[in-house]
Amino acid sequence: MTRNKEAPNGSPLFLSKLARGLVRNGKKPTNKNLPTASFMLKMIYDCATEGEAIDYANSCELTKSPEQDRKGFGENVYVYPAPNADPIEAFEAAAKKWWDQIFLDGINWEVKYIQSLKDKKIDQKAFIQRYSED
Repeated sequence: MTRNKEAPNGSPLFLSKLARGLVRNGKKPTNKNLPTASFMLKMIYDCATEGEAIDYANSCELTKSPEQDRKGFGENVYVYPAPNADPIEAFEAAAKKWWDQIFLDGINWEVKYIQSLKDKKIDQKAFIQRYSED
């Protein structure tokens, strides 16, 4: 069901770096790295969950769904501009867009969604949601 290729900016590799405190907070070389994860769940592959995700994606309305429709699952929505695109290229573009939220502009050191984030040019809500999911 899945192509056996990991995209360079794919979630498993970068989330592992993030969990270990190896991701810089913003683009300045002098910035510190984001803190290590204190409670980050380990990702494991599950074929049934992948099937459910594919079915769900096929019914996607291109907007974030209500949480009650996806209990136990987070969601990031990215609309790739080319129909029938190569899935790896689309995934890489989505992952880059997500990671650019932190690579292009750092965030507060507590990594919490605070009022000042509303005024930033780069929307970092998706990054904070993923980084701090319970």
